[in-house]
Amino acid sequence: MITRESPPAPQPVKDPKSFPVTLPDDVPPEMAALVPMALDLIKECFPSTQQVTGTMLSDPEIDDAELENSLDLQLLLEGTPEGVADAFDRFVSRWVSMVPFPQSHHISLSFMIL
Repeated sequence: MITRESPPAPQPVKDPKSFPVTLPDDVPPEMAALVPMALDLIKECFPSTQQVTGTMLSDPEIDDAELENSLDLQLLLEGTPEGVADAFDRFVSRWVSMVPFPQSHHISLSFMIL
């Protein structure tokens, strides 16, 4: 009787641009729907990102209830302040062309530069 060994199961290939993402449990569905698109754009504009941590922000001084809350994505990344500022300009330019107002204001970025 001839037996054949099964080929090893393919192992997932880690995306070299991937990073851990932590989001709060209270992200509203309309904001959560924007997160994958924001993360793809972060990978493109900020390739040295090592981690992303989300925090819900609320500004009660804003009169418009739709704009009162936002999800801040804090990026831990390597770079210079000038390089991060240039990348942020690219991010914002692309983000507002992809996501219409007021939804584009539901996601904000902040940075911790290593």
